[in-house]
Amino acid sequence: MRIKFLAVCSFFMLSQSGWAASAPKYAGPEDCRVLKQNPVSNEYVRWSGGCKDGYAEGTGTLRWFYRDILISTYEGSMVKGGRQGQGVLVKTGSIYEGVFNDDKRQGFGKMTELGGSYEGLWDDDEPHGMGVVTYPNGTKQQRQFVHGIPQEQAEFADRTETKFTLNGDAHVGSRLPDALASGLNVPFNRSYSQLTLAQQLKVKHNYVFLGSTDEPPYPEGGPAAIIETIARSVTGRSGDLEMDVLIDEHGKFVNATVLKSPDENATQFAAAQFVKAKFKPAVCGGKPCAMLYPLRIRFD
Repeated sequence: MRIKFLAVCSFFMLSQSGWAASAPKYAGPEDCRVLKQNPVSNEYVRWSGGCKDGYAEGTGTLRWFYRDILISTYEGSMVKGGRQGQGVLVKTGSIYEGVFNDDKRQGFGKMTELGGSYEGLWDDDEPHGMGVVTYPNGTKQQRQFVHGIPQEQAEFADRTETKFTLNGDAHVGSRLPDALASGLNVPFNRSYSQLTLAQQLKVKHNYVFLGSTDEPPYPEGGPAAIIETIARSVTGRSGDLEMDVLIDEHGKFVNATVLKSPDENATQFAAAQFVKAKFKPAVCGGKPCAMLYPLRIRFD
């Protein structure tokens, strides 16, 4: 089993190089289509508003489902099947209230998640420009962002597409090991403290509520042990596994919210690895705190 990491994501940029530029993808009936940014199987959409010239149009509620599980809700206006104008987007653990353009967060908006918020300018679905960050401890700070990264950190953020591979055992008769997993843009087998500053910033990317001295939760010794066990054991499956795992202030598993999964067995097995794993807890304002750890995997 070879697994790849998806571009998502919350704090962990577990990305394969992204979706190649192509013609827009749509979901829904032919007479009322809706834009679909990142196509995956087993997704479907329900739109409560009107339709025009074959696209969702006007004001209403758009709900996305994966295997009959509601994964996001958008309330607002649609133009030619895409989110446009003022709207509210609700996903597991986050709420965005603000302006959309060409189906992306663009303009002024507020995102609330993980007990904090960012209120300010957005561009191409990322904080970009000046805004006010409210941290989980209630502290407010005005900050400048450059494509999702605080300006004071942007010069250190290595945004190259270097990807790391987790190797397994070699096939019989071969000296070359299998690539169990690939696509992570930080090393699999290093603890958070062993990562370079640029690599730590990649881990923190999109966690806009973390101050310069705050830290996200991270597996002790890196994610290699978790991923290797999943890669070796979840065989014969394809599809996406997306989970938001809550790690408490002691570095222990609390619960997992499943967004997508190939099947129930894959979900239970992956969750079991987090129950057994040891984490460095998140740090907020100099103290350990509870925080989500997003897992995004593609089986192929």
